[in-house]
Amino acid sequence: MCGITGFIDYQQSISEQTLLNASVALRHRGGNGKGHIYEAHERFSIGLANERLATIDPSNNGIQPFTSTCGNYTITFNGTIYN
Repeated sequence: MCGITGFIDYQQSISEQTLLNASVALRHRGGNGKGHIYEAHERFSIGLANERLATIDPSNNGIQPFTSTCGNYTITFNGTIYN
């Protein structure tokens, strides 16, 4: 089972370090990999973090969050994509 955390902060009071601390608190739910994304914009900041438990594909191909090739979309989730 993976550990997922994230936020959208319109007050810009949450730092990247706070996101990383939240991810560490979920580490017991993963153990096979971790990843995060943090972006601060003029009007808001956003962060996603994932602690991964790899049961099917332990390679680095499954490290999350995933960002689209165009860079406009990012997702993190608990599950498996079969294709």
